[in-house]
Amino acid sequence: KFLAESMQKLSLEEREKALEEVHGIVPRTKDDVEEDSAFMDAVIKRLETHLLLIKRGSAYERAEKLNEAYVSNRAFRILFLRSNRFDPKPTAEHMIRFFDLKEELFGTHKLVQEILIEDLDPSDINCLESGSAQVLPHTDRANRRVFLMIPGLRRLCPVEHQLRSHFYMIMTTLRESEEARRYGVVSIMYTVGRFRDMSAGMDAARFAKMASSLPIPFCGMHFCHSDIRQFVLVKALVPMLPVWAAPRFRSHYGTHAEVLYALRGYGLSEDVLPFSHFDGEFMLHSHNMWYEDRKHRDARIAIERKALMVMDDFPPLPYDVEETVTTPNLEDTFPPKSSPPNVVMESAKELDDGKLSPRPQDILFGYGYKLHPGNVQLHKLIGDHAEDYAATKGKKEKMDYALNLVLYTKNQGSRFLIFERESKGWVEVPDNQARNKVAKTI
Repeated sequence: KFLAESMQKLSLEEREKALEEVHGIVPRTKDDVEEDSAFMDAVIKRLETHLLLIKRGSAYERAEKLNEAYVSNRAFRILFLRSNRFDPKPTAEHMIRFFDLKEELFGTHKLVQEILIEDLDPSDINCLESGSAQVLPHTDRANRRVFLMIPGLRRLCPVEHQLRSHFYMIMTTLRESEEARRYGVVSIMYTVGRFRDMSAGMDAARFAKMASSLPIPFCGMHFCHSDIRQFVLVKALVPMLPVWAAPRFRSHYGTHAEVLYALRGYGLSEDVLPFSHFDGEFMLHSHNMWYEDRKHRDARIAIERKALMVMDDFPPLPYDVEETVTTPNLEDTFPPKSSPPNVVMESAKELDDGKLSPRPQDILFGYGYKLHPGNVQLHKLIGDHAEDYAATKGKKEKMDYALNLVLYTKNQGSRFLIFERESKGWVEVPDNQARNKVAKTI
């Protein structure tokens, strides 16, 4: 009855689209609305207005202070807009929930960092290895990624660790798969037979909260079960779904063979799921391969992230440019060093002792200056030229392009400065070093 009422709230076009998506027969074409840049600009502007009204005191606001570029990244916001059918008001509320959840699970210091395997503790990794949450190697009939949740495999994992491992898996997939972001995903909750939820649904509310907080563009949601009590529980949770999501939800009751047969009608063949066709024997081979691949990928990303922390201004240190700047305590990671001096915003090029004084338009190298006005302006310039840079062929041409950006910036009156520990003063960096920074940032 609720699903029928939800369908009635949709337009004829929306109902047809929902039915096509849930049955896996939607054509794989780019969404025209995303190609209309003027429309997207208007939607993002309205999103910013809604966020301004509700962000006060939230984890979103704290993340914004840590790294505004991360929070306001256009592609990041479009990810949330897609999962809310480009409606800015629920999208704003969704982004608030996302950062609240991320802070709850990983702490404030991880709000503006992508979660890697190294950010998970041993219990999180045990949950990840169990296969209770998987990104399946095969896609559905419409070539969409499939998320599989098997509550029966997580019975030995505390719920907090389940949530952290699920968060990692889902966000990693969305971050790296353009297919998943653009065409959406299909989710399957499988609680048939021995894979039923042994917690009797006690943690269902927390998992429902996580599902409503992550920017997952659901095209189909399938709940497979063999226990009528679980059906009653899910029936109570379905009204909590957004209007657009309810028509994409399906419940399948029966034995293993009956459920697999039912899923066929939605573009999910037996070959998609990691079960044997007849006895439901569970196979972890594909998931183990995925996990090993992820360990290698994350190890490379972790090395790059640590290098950026040393060589560049990431992660950023928030500060007001009219106030003094202090550096964070790095004693736990690096040997103690003298801290750079406070950045005094003045127009003079040199101090009385002949040393340079950073100005607002200068670009400062080092940890903690991402929000310095000159650095912000450089990032904007780089963003405007990133596509042209990518279109150049060969390393030499790319380096020449980056050098031209450096020379243009310097012609506008800016300088590229770095703080020397030995002389305890700011000095200009050579053009080739500035060029390398620009190329690396692009």
